Amino acid sequence: MAGRGFNTSLTEGQLNLPGGVQCRTPWGNIGSGPLGALASLTHDREIAYTSLFARLVLKGRLQLSRQQIRTAERAIVRYRFGGSGPAYRQALAQAGANREMARSIIGDELRQAKIERGFRGSSPSGQEIADYQATYSETPARLVRVTPAPTWLGSVRRGVAIEGMAPEAVFGIPTGRGVTLHTREGVLHVRAVGPTAPLGAFTIDAARSSIRAALVHLAKDQAFDNWLVQQESSALAWTTCRRDWLPAVGPLELTTELPFLELAL
Repeated sequence: MAGRGFNTSLTEGQLNLPGGVQCRTPWGNIGSGPLGALASLTHDREIAYTSLFARLVLKGRLQLSRQQIRTAERAIVRYRFGGSGPAYRQALAQAGANREMARSIIGDELRQAKIERGFRGSSPSGQEIADYQATYSETPARLVRVTPAPTWLGSVRRGVAIEGMAPEAVFGIPTGRGVTLHTREGVLHVRAVGPTAPLGAFTIDAARSSIRAALVHLAKDQAFDNWLVQQESSALAWTTCRRDWLPAVGPLELTTELPFLELAL
């Protein structure tokens, strides 16, 4: 009835994916095994699915060497676990993760940090700076001197380090003492000028540069999330998945499951 041009094939056009593959993309495949393993960590299969898809898209935009990831991992072990490899592995095991998962998450963070450096953040207003200090007035902070000047101080050498922005190790330095830290920004020499105190205890002038840096950082984080969602949305056009179950687009959220993997600035 359809005529000579009708294609009678019962297989052409079907989504024939290899066994164990949930999705095929131009940047690699999402395996059913890794998806199940990550879902056991997130306790949410959709979040795991979105995270694996976002990672593939991000890796397609920026490649990292294994050495870069392992260097960042060693820094985490040094500052969060006192240099104890067994303590680090135990923390991963207790969370239901392994070294491969951890290194993948660290790679996500490194790529995000590198891409964010290319974004331009608008300078916050004086009112926004004052509002930030009022909102986070109880956040631990301390006066430090750092060489070379880090971004988390607003690219100045002396200022107020804010917890969550400055490396965690900054708040463990005895007052009047200095240490050398290996961070994402390179080697920093940090001297604790004063003790840790609530951010609200510092004058707005003393904390202005650091608060401005924090606000710019938050804005860049939001810009990155928006950029990544756009990249994922475009990538869906080139993605085929088993039973047409496509991943939802969304930001990377895996450090919420393993907060000790969050990289210091």
